[in-house]
Amino acid sequence: RQSVHTARFLLRTAVLDRFCGSLCSAVLEASGGTDWLTEIEELNLFVVPEDDHGEWYRYHELVAQVLRAELRRREPGEEQRVQGRAAAWYEEHGRPDDAIRYALASRDHANAARLITAHTQRVNGEGRIQLARQWLDEVDEHVLTTDPPLAAMATWIWALNGDAPRAAWALSVAESATYEGPMPDGSASFESARCRARASLAPYGLEAMRVDAERAVGLEPPGSPWHTMAALLHGCACMLLGRRDEAVRALERAGRLGRDTARPGVSFALGQRALLAADEADWDTATACAQEARAVVDSAGLRSSLTSLPVYVAAATVARHHGDEHTAGVDTAVAMRLYRRPSPAAFPWLAAQMGIRLGQLLLDSGNEGAARLKATEAGRFLPLLGPATVLL
Repeated sequence: RQSVHTARFLLRTAVLDRFCGSLCSAVLEASGGTDWLTEIEELNLFVVPEDDHGEWYRYHELVAQVLRAELRRREPGEEQRVQGRAAAWYEEHGRPDDAIRYALASRDHANAARLITAHTQRVNGEGRIQLARQWLDEVDEHVLTTDPPLAAMATWIWALNGDAPRAAWALSVAESATYEGPMPDGSASFESARCRARASLAPYGLEAMRVDAERAVGLEPPGSPWHTMAALLHGCACMLLGRRDEAVRALERAGRLGRDTARPGVSFALGQRALLAADEADWDTATACAQEARAVVDSAGLRSSLTSLPVYVAAATVARHHGDEHTAGVDTAVAMRLYRRPSPAAFPWLAAQMGIRLGQLLLDSGNEGAARLKATEAGRFLPLLGPATVLL
């Protein structure tokens, strides 16, 4: 019984899980969205306010389902077009998570790939790397093979979620690709992104990891959103190769920079710096770095992030040195959980290093059986690292 214009409004806005006047105008490609909202609310057409000031609304779910079904029957394909317009509106209004959700729903996988690449670092810094994994799992696999920036980012997404085979596959795609355009993630170049991805997985051993990471540091100068990651990878490679002075400089640089944009990398670098200091019996530095790393993890909500694994190992090591067995045990348990899941298996150097470190903590606590098991797990990764590895 409604007018053609009202029916058109109802059918298209029902595609949205919630809506405001401006969003309605965008998906209808017409002005007056706020006026239409006011009218359908006055007509009592099953809209529910989402706030107290009359800005955001939604439909009753059963009504929305009926309207969406009718839109599909009347105008096949229009639902995806509405979702695509919603994605553009959300991106323009600074709500990238919603933009990605609607881009995926609209099956605009190229746009979704661009947005995922651009915003993965942000969600990782918020301790939500699992969300990036969910996004990636919805992207058509063919898109990843034709989008080199996404392939490089997918390496990180799957690796940080513990999926070593898919991370290695994404890296192989990135390694065989060429790309000359601007990088959606803010990287200086695709070469820089590829060097970082290759350094992180270290498929050719630690010396190649060091070379790749050093190259990435040169491509991503201080001030770049990716400098912290490049520096920490360089520092870790140097540390595991016994190049102590280079490692200290790189890890300290990574720990100083990126406090607002790269908190997982900052905490990771500080945790590794603490472990390096502990190896040298510099307990003042080890304690300060471990405490600072833990503060970053706690403030950023990174307790379940794989990047926090060396932070908890360092905290447990420092606590045991100071005789705080309870804290050492709690932090060791958290590190053991992170080692199991998400698991550092995609990063063989990290899996070997952390396995040995955890084995030592377990041995020091009197759990010899668990220590042997952890040493055995670590040993599986050692052949992948090359002959010059120094893990302790």
